[in-house]
Amino acid sequence: MSTSEVPQGRIRQIFAAYRMTKRTDKFLPLILLSVFLITIGISGALVIFLVPGLWLQIIFSVSVIMLGIIAVLFVFGKRAETAAYAQLEGQPGAAVAIVQNMRKWTITSAVAADRNQNLVHRAVSRAGVVLIAEGGAGIGALLSGERKRTLRFIGEAPLTEIVIGNTTTTVPIKSLQKKLKKLPKKLSKYEAAGLRKKLEAVGGSSIPVPKGPMPKSTNIRVPRQ
Repeated sequence: MSTSEVPQGRIRQIFAAYRMTKRTDKFLPLILLSVFLITIGISGALVIFLVPGLWLQIIFSVSVIMLGIIAVLFVFGKRAETAAYAQLEGQPGAAVAIVQNMRKWTITSAVAADRNQNLVHRAVSRAGVVLIAEGGAGIGALLSGERKRTLRFIGEAPLTEIVIGNTTTTVPIKSLQKKLKKLPKKLSKYEAAGLRKKLEAVGGSSIPVPKGPMPKSTNIRVPRQ
């Protein structure tokens, strides 16, 4: 890939994310314009009052415009993140889509499932094994069964259970990535690699993963974190 293709691909991703976000965020253009104008207005006023000399003010005006663009991209990234999570909310496999885009994490989708479309996915990292459950009624029994099965294979490795939902005892899909990152890394990278190999033999079924741009607070393209 040539160096010229890289920025072109990034620009296409930005426009794709903008169109996706605008579908659910009707005030997005007005908000971004307001952020740009307010930022350059405040910054420009500071330059006029604090920077002596016309030529220096002209030079600093370029920095003012760049600061406005950075502010717009920051706000846009946050709102694109919110829109992306809103589209994932309630979709089977949403947790898989998020974990697949996290560095140093692997996930096997639907290692357990039932007729009510309850699903349990198995993720592995230096934090150990994490069973992530998505569904409704009956998810507790399904998760408990998979926990017992998993414990037979992982020895002393840490095992964490997470249920996706919007109650006080569950984790919202938008908070899953943050929750996983906060888990203590109790395994070395070699122990984690060995654990992955051991669990590969256990296997698991596959389900369709939701498509579309994934959220990241500082980026609007599909990330690997």
